[in-house]
Amino acid sequence: MSVRRHNSSRSGSPRGSRGHGRRLRRRQRRFAIAALSPLTAIAVLLLAAVTLAVWSCSTDPGYPRRRPAPLPAAAGDGATPTLADPAPAPIVISPLFEAEPDIRVRVRQAVETVRIECSTPIEASVPEARPLVLVAPVIASSLPTGLRLTSGVGEAFDIGPGLDVTLVPIAASGSSPAQRPAAHLRIDGTDFPGALTLRRASDTSPLAFDVIATMAIEDYLPGVLAKELFANWPLAAYEAQAVCARTYALFVRGLDRAAGRAFDVENSQADQVYGGATTNVTALRAVRNTRGVVLTYGGALFKTYYSSTCGGRAGSAADVWPISRGFEYNLAPPIQGAGRDHYCQAARLYRWEATRTADELGKRLAAWGRNAGHAVRSIGSVRGVSVEKVNQTSRPSRYTVIDDRGRTFSLSGEELRVACNFSAEGYPAITPQTRVNSNDLEFIQMPATELTFLVRGRGFGHGVGMCQWCLKGMADRGIPWDQQVLTFYPGAQIMRGYN
Repeated sequence: MSVRRHNSSRSGSPRGSRGHGRRLRRRQRRFAIAALSPLTAIAVLLLAAVTLAVWSCSTDPGYPRRRPAPLPAAAGDGATPTLADPAPAPIVISPLFEAEPDIRVRVRQAVETVRIECSTPIEASVPEARPLVLVAPVIASSLPTGLRLTSGVGEAFDIGPGLDVTLVPIAASGSSPAQRPAAHLRIDGTDFPGALTLRRASDTSPLAFDVIATMAIEDYLPGVLAKELFANWPLAAYEAQAVCARTYALFVRGLDRAAGRAFDVENSQADQVYGGATTNVTALRAVRNTRGVVLTYGGALFKTYYSSTCGGRAGSAADVWPISRGFEYNLAPPIQGAGRDHYCQAARLYRWEATRTADELGKRLAAWGRNAGHAVRSIGSVRGVSVEKVNQTSRPSRYTVIDDRGRTFSLSGEELRVACNFSAEGYPAITPQTRVNSNDLEFIQMPATELTFLVRGRGFGHGVGMCQWCLKGMADRGIPWDQQVLTFYPGAQIMRGYN
């Protein structure tokens, strides 16, 4: 199949003179693209299947932030720091990578059209074909037979099915490379460093496409920190977050590339929230200060989970996520809950309450059970919820739920949290005010005409690994980033992964 060029009735030449537009158009070339062979088509289908399987298992290390509350005048419940003028932890010099790695971030999923802006012309490339030079903005649209790229001067090019299109900004002329500001591709007001790939046949819609941003890992991290932490938090908190976010991203990158996945991380809570290029000075400085630094256990990266607020009791990865074949990484010792001091008392959701009637709780659990294939799908009205098992920090890891027919159902803490918030017919959507925020819960029967449970909870999120509000509390007390991360991941080692 060939790339077909379409004429347009649009006049004028945006971002330049009419003559400049003609010169750019003369640089454009037609090129042929072979149709997919049967073998290639099978490979694409297999890749989509692998991608779907991996994506369905991804989890959220972080959660949306809330406006910080002031620190209490007197910190209690284990908040007193135990590290007085701690010595810096040594950084082992044993690079895991020969050079700075790149990272592939899915920034748009299953879209049918996207507008890509840039301050310079954009080069569009397809494997085994000469590139096109397009005047920005470029509109990419999904077609039944592939993709259509429409340039800012109205010229359109159709790309055959099953082929990725990579877009990169063309460096501005008239100055030396060192003096040229980096041109970014922009979508909906968000700048992305590096390149954008339009990948046909998203894993959730074969007739739509994904947008995947590829950039150096050190260019990616500031955009994570700026979204994961408040702008006014201390530098030491940002530095600790940078090390954890870098380790998490590189670990997941290794898993996904080994599985043949088309991207490494999502830009959402499914992995780490990423907001594109940022001007947040603290985020940029923290990434520079910790360049290449990662956490390892036994000389290898591990999955450095983190969440917003631990509430005082750390969770264990083995209690929250699968540990079966392929998920053995959730057994890593540094991410199993261990006793430690905590510093997140200032968090808005350090302690919270919600309510559920017995019928509503049963309906939400049953709806989640049908969706997840869990035995709780047959539950009736709930009569009680009790703790079945706790980890070594006394955080509940499993619960027993009893219904009105005396049947019992066993759910992990994370299953119960998700099920309590699952949509159910006849009940309103969950709001921040009614949400069950963590898996560290207590259910108390309230005296009412209709059986109702008061749900008391600790913290926000799964509680595994690093607690972001504890970062804030520790940084406020002068504890440096290296001591912070070793507190959250006991037994880990700080290492420079690349220069």
